[in-house]
Amino acid sequence: MSSPQLLTPEEKLADAKRLLSLPRIVVICGSTRFMTEMTEADLRETKAGRIVVKPGCDMKSPHEF
Repeated sequence: MSSPQLLTPEEKLADAKRLLSLPRIVVICGSTRFMTEMTEADLRETKAGRIVVKPGCDMKSPHEF
């Protein structure tokens, strides 16, 4: 009789995420000179049900910071 295969930590994590139905997380990286394009990609990915992480503001544009 063979023993059951043990799952790796990565496999356990993948199974837990699948069972919890967690949304995918998307990270948008790039120069803030492309902030318009990053915002469009953010909207597209959010609409598709994904969690998006991206720069929140353009530090080169005038603002009160």
